[in-house]
Amino acid sequence: MIFIIKIILVVSLVAIAYQDYKQRMVYAFLFAIVGLCVGMLHYQNTSLTLFLKNTSYNIIFVGSIIGVLWIYATFKLKISLFKEAFGVGDAFMFLALTLAFPVFTFMILLCFGFLACLLLSIPFFFKKTETVPLAGQLSAFFIMVYVISWQTSSINLYLI
Repeated sequence: MIFIIKIILVVSLVAIAYQDYKQRMVYAFLFAIVGLCVGMLHYQNTSLTLFLKNTSYNIIFVGSIIGVLWIYATFKLKISLFKEAFGVGDAFMFLALTLAFPVFTFMILLCFGFLACLLLSIPFFFKKTETVPLAGQLSAFFIMVYVISWQTSSINLYLI
């Protein structure tokens, strides 16, 4: 059963990455599938109380990030957050990932995911494109994280 969940997760993340790179639009149900799969994997490795506590803290963390982005976009850039500065799919990706890991693991992986996205976005700046496929790049990053953790017995993402 867990193997099937892992396959569905990887296929969904690949679909998000592909659609975000090609169309800059992603089917919303893919984020729900990712959230369900990562939540099931997280819950499988922790207790219900710990899962709910971790998820709550992760939602607060993501909410804080989106709140700071909203303040910056509204008052500094003078633009609408979800129309011009940040995609709804990116927010859905963040929310789906809140179910994935314990708090510290989530914070560390999300920060490194942002750094990876920054490095992957360098070619977009030379192309003069106005948008960056953040959800797609985070999907690619988390595919690598999951595959590496599944291939090595020494890394348990749920114990950090």
